[in-house]
Amino acid sequence: MLNYQLKIYPNKLKPKSTAKILATLKGPFGLVTIAAAVIVVGAKLIDTKTTSITISNFGCRPIPPLTEKAVSLPGLKLPDSTIASGGSDTLSIPTLPLSVSLSPGSVTLSSIGLNRQFSIPLEYKDVVFDGQSLMNHQTDLNLGKSKTHRLELRCQ
Repeated sequence: MLNYQLKIYPNKLKPKSTAKILATLKGPFGLVTIAAAVIVVGAKLIDTKTTSITISNFGCRPIPPLTEKAVSLPGLKLPDSTIASGGSDTLSIPTLPLSVSLSPGSVTLSSIGLNRQFSIPLEYKDVVFDGQSLMNHQTDLNLGKSKTHRLELRCQ
């Protein structure tokens, strides 16, 4: 009687499904497909991790839209109309870490290593985010703490 030993290599007999998929995605079309999948998944993740901020104008001149043209970025929706005194509008942004440094006439926003300074009207006496004054100091905003926030621009 002959004795046979059967050696089984599970990794060689059943390649993982990811390896099968990657093996079929060769060449430039495979690279494009992978890049497109990463972009789509990233955009969906950003869209699901957004927060809305209601901007209210208390006694200030009308606040024009931030941009003249519509901006189409995943997770970002800017107000598209002027916010009159006594009015409000909502913006949606990704819940990225955000630091705000505010002084009369100037605001600096910092997030994920990027800094951007903007001029703001000197008439703003106070800017209040979720009940906390932002004027004359740097504040780290926790946007992920809640799905909705309030930003009040006060001129009176």
